[in-house]
Formats: sequence, C-alpha cells, structure tokens
Amino acid sequence: SYSSEDSYLITGWCDPTIPLLLNDQNYDGRYGEISDDGYFALQVPLKMGSNRYVFSQNARTRSVSIIRSADASAENTLSPISEIIPESAYPANNEPVSILNPVTLSCMAPSGAQVSAELNGHLYTLTQQDPSIRPGYPALFSASAQLVEAETLQISRLGPVSYTMVYDGQLRLQTSLGELVQIGSQQDLAIQTTDPLTAVFADPSEKKLLYALPQGTKDYVTSSTDEYYYLYSGGCIRKKAARILTRKTDIYTLSKKISNVVIQSTSRGEYITFVGGKGLPCTVSYDANERTVSLRLSHVTNMNRQLDYLSSDIFSDIEVQQQENDILVTLPLKEGMPFYGYQVTFNGENIVVYFRSHLSSDAKQTQQPLKGLNIVIDAGHGGQDIGSDSLLGNQSTDEEQLNLLMARALYDRLRILGANVFLTRSGHETMAGLDRIMFAQYREADLFLSFHHCADEPGISIQYNDSFSKNFAEQISDALSARLDVPQNSVTLANTYSQGVSFCPSLTVQTGNLLDPSDY
Repeated sequence: SYSSEDSYLITGWCDPTIPLLLNDQNYDGRYGEISDDGYFALQVPLKMGSNRYVFSQNARTRSVSIIRSADASAENTLSPISEIIPESAYPANNEPVSILNPVTLSCMAPSGAQVSAELNGHLYTLTQQDPSIRPGYPALFSASAQLVEAETLQISRLGPVSYTMVYDGQLRLQTSLGELVQIGSQQDLAIQTTDPLTAVFADPSEKKLLYALPQGTKDYVTSSTDEYYYLYSGGCIRKKAARILTRKTDIYTLSKKISNVVIQSTSRGEYITFVGGKGLPCTVSYDANERTVSLRLSHVTNMNRQLDYLSSDIFSDIEVQQQENDILVTLPLKEGMPFYGYQVTFNGENIVVYFRSHLSSDAKQTQQPLKGLNIVIDAGHGGQDIGSDSLLGNQSTDEEQLNLLMARALYDRLRILGANVFLTRSGHETMAGLDRIMFAQYREADLFLSFHHCADEPGISIQYNDSFSKNFAEQISDALSARLDVPQNSVTLANTYSQGVSFCPSLTVQTGNLLDPSDY
C-alpha cells in the first residue's frame, strides 16, 4: 500500500484469548483497542519510505507493508523506478541495535533487481518480499542480520549500511541516511535531545502532548519503536529529535549532583536555579486544587534536602524528597498568590526553572487596559495544510484562510487596547507546532491564543494548556457564547501543540466547524 499521511489504518481479526505480537513484541494497545471478539482497527504511525507491520499469533503470521512518500498518488507511487529509494534504506535515522534481536536490513528497489547490503564488514543478500510485483516497480527487499557482541560489551558505532543494486545492467549504490549503534549487554541506551524544544508525547499516536524538553536534555531509554524512544522520565519522543550517546564520558556523567539551590525574584516571577544540574530531565506540574507546583528531577545522585535557608516571594515552603534516582520538589503557593506558568531552561552548567506569578500589564493604564501585555495570536494551519474545507468547497474560504482573517482582526483590536501583539504567521506560510511555541517563548508571551474552526461539536469549543488556565478559558467561552449567541461546550485540556506552551496561559479557541451547517 502507498500513503502520503503520517499514519495508516490497519483492520483485522485475531484470537482474543492469546497474546497478539506486533513486530515481535506483545501488542499493548497503543495504536487502538482489540475488541472482546478479536476485531481491531489500529492507526499505526508511518515513517517516510518503507514501513512493515508484522502480526503473529502462535505459528500464524500476517504482514502489512506501506510506502510513505510526499506524493502517494497512483500516478507517482506506481511508476517504475531505477534506483533504491534513499529514505527507504534502513536505517533512516540513527538506530540502536543489540545482539538480543536480529537486525532487518531493508530498502525499496525496482522489482527484479539484485540487492545486497554491507554492514560492519559483512555482506548480506536481500530477498524481494513480494515476487508478484511487476518488474521495475517499487518492491521491498530485506535480509536478517545477527549481530555479535562487541568486545567492550558496551557501545560500538557500526556506521551506515551500504546498499548495492544491480538492475537492467546498471550498478547503483545507496548509503542509509542513518547509522546503526550497537548497545552492548552491559550498557543502557542513553540519548540527548537535539531540537531547541523536544515534544514529549504520552504515546506514538501523538494525541496527547505531555510537555517539551529543552535542547541538551539527557535521559535513558526504556524501550523504543521504529520512530520513537520511551524515556525513563516518562512519555516518548521522536527519534529524529535526539542523538544516541556513544561516548563513555557522556553516558557516565548523565547522572548529576545538585551542589546548591538558588532563588532569584523578579517583578514577574521567580527563578529557581539547581546548580550543576544541566542536562537532567526536569518535569513540572501544577495542581490547581492544592495550589501546589511539583518538580521532578531525574538521575540526581545527591542534593541537599534541607532548604529552609531559602526565601521565596511566591512559595510558602520548599519540600524535597528523594525517590531512588529522582528528586521531587513540592512548592505550595502562598495565600492569594497567582500562578501563570513555568519554563525550564539550561544556563551554563545549571537547570533554571522560571515560575510566572505576574503578567506584564501596567495596571495604572485605564484607557488602555492591556497596556504592556505581550499577546501572541496563532492562526492555525497554514501553507499546504488548509485545515477543514468549507461546506461550499472551493467557492468559499477554507479554515486556514479564516483562521488568518480572524487573527488579523484581533491583532488590530488588541493593539488599540494597548497590548503588544505578535502573529505567529502573517501570511499563508507553513509553520510547525514547536516553532509556534518557540515564537511565543521568544516574545515573552503573557497569553497565547490559537484559532481554529474544526471543532468536534457545534458551537464554542476552547481548550487550555494547564489547570492554571482553566478559569480564564471558562470566562472566554462564556463571553464568546453570549456575544455570538451560540452554544458552548465544556472547556477541556488541550491535546495539540498549544499544550506545550507552559510559560503563560494558552488557549485553543474554536468558534465552530466549517463543515457543520449549524455553525453558520
């Protein structure tokens, strides 16, 4: 099968009384549930190039192969090819491997070709998986390679895989875009994030964004899939967002000692610095009912747990607990103290966590009530991503255009009220979700508003990034519903990139659905 999407629906039936194996691992329900009768519909992720999902129970095996390309129309994907598709050559990313499981070398090449692969000085002949494909058309070739334990029993870089193809009298060479890194039996797999911000998801479906890690965060990997690493600190990240740590000094210094804790207050909040903690995974959560902020620092070897000497303008106490290799810091807010967000960064050799207790507005300005506020307006979608179509199709405005029109109108109105207003996009350009978060972070946003028109239910639908934004979301929903005279839905926690905005209140505002007649 062929697809240009980042996921693919596989349906089928299995025996519900025995475990189902997916790619040699017990299926855990991450892509969809299996009914009591054994029927399933699994929305599996697709990487660029070839994807193969193998289902097995006892001696029965079924496989599904999908080719993902930028243009998966029949006219393009079903055309003959004359060389190996570069992004299909395994591995496309730097990939950890071990002696515990054979490595499947694979690529997409013309049907009928002779394909071999060289890895670590060994030559492997690849077999075409579907001989019925017409000569010259894309076909999956693969071979199994069993690795031998490295002498060091730790980590060794095997390098990229070199593929050789002979077809129609021509010799073609292709080197994999990624490298293989062999993890020895006495070494745990460790990674370091490389993107400016790395999104951490609850699972590979990416339906729930947990938080974002700053560049340079190091963590151990508990398990992995073709496209994702599961982290010790929780959640999973895309493999493309991290590099495998191969140097002993990088791995052995992953755990750190926190030598000191320092608090610095500002007019808008407070910085807490954990001296010597650069690179440690740091996650933050806020409990609106208890009015308590909690920090979790992973891989801490030692830290002073008596911090009574510290004085905070925001928090009434600082409680520290050690749980194995983790440090849990509990910070109850002072009575009446507001809380508007947080941000984790690395500065020098330290972790710095910023807590937002005040916004940037100037309360003395009465004619311009929003004077001094930094507001970032995000028009959802953009570029080739048009969002929802209109009921009138090409005869009317699509969602991408309507989001932008609304953002521009609100931009003018908020500026009149005194706010400093910034648009994530002012035209029809494409913009990734994390780029929008970084834009808001750079502008020191006091409020992030993302506009869409593809709500699941008719009427006003608003999502918020964290519990400190919930009351504000309810106020906006009530006001819009009354002003527009349309029904409203209960506000909910966001499951899009706007949830990754942790440093200020962030709302995804949907004033309806372009495909729902009741919203017109």
